[in-house]
Order: sequence, then structure tokens, then C-alpha cells
Amino acid sequence: MGSYDTGQGKKVQATVYLPEEELAEYREAAKREGIKFAEYARRALKAQHRRRPIFRKAEYQALARIREQIRMVGLNVNQITRRLHTWLEDPRAKKQPDAEALNDMAAYLISQRKNLDDILAKFKP
Repeated sequence: MGSYDTGQGKKVQATVYLPEEELAEYREAAKREGIKFAEYARRALKAQHRRRPIFRKAEYQALARIREQIRMVGLNVNQITRRLHTWLEDPRAKKQPDAEALNDMAAYLISQRKNLDDILAKFKP
């Protein structure tokens, strides 16, 4: 299977017996990830040991995109909230909110909530 760094610089070899087909699948997966088989096996063992999922590069990239979408939704909600508070606290504001503007903001917030719900639904077991 390969050797791994124990932290003291000494490497110890570990051997695992696998069916040829399974070994071929793991080697192909490592190749797709652009890493050596030994590194792929180390990551898989560590992930299983920690009971954490093994994420592929594409999955990390997808999570980064989702995080950015959530951040942007938060910024939009903050802007809307700030504008609404300005309107409510300053009666001399040049542009007072009207029913249409408030309805538009409410509809936007509802749509953003739905977007977040859709994103989070992807992570439900």
C-alpha cells in the first residue's frame, strides 16, 4: 500500500490485500485527483479513522461556490435591512418606503430564503 510519515521522520510500510478490481478503482480515483495512490490511501484511512467524508477536489470547489453564494445573500439581506432601518428612523429621508418597495423587498427576502433552503437541502442525509 505504501509508507507514511509517523511524524518523527521515520516511515513504516503498511500492507493491505485487495481484490485487483478494487485496487484498480482506487488507483483510478487517485489519478483523477491528481495524487499518488499512497497519498490517496493515507487520506482515505485518515478520513475513515476520523469518520469524516473524503471530499474530492470538485466537491471542495462546489462547497466554496456555495459558501460564496451564502455570503452574497447575507450581504444583500444586510443592505435591505440597513435601508429599511434608515427609512424607518429618519422621517426626513429623501425617499420614503412605499408599499411596492416593501413588497419587493419582502419578495426578495423570501426568494433568498428559498435559495438557501435549496442549497442546504443538498446536504441533508
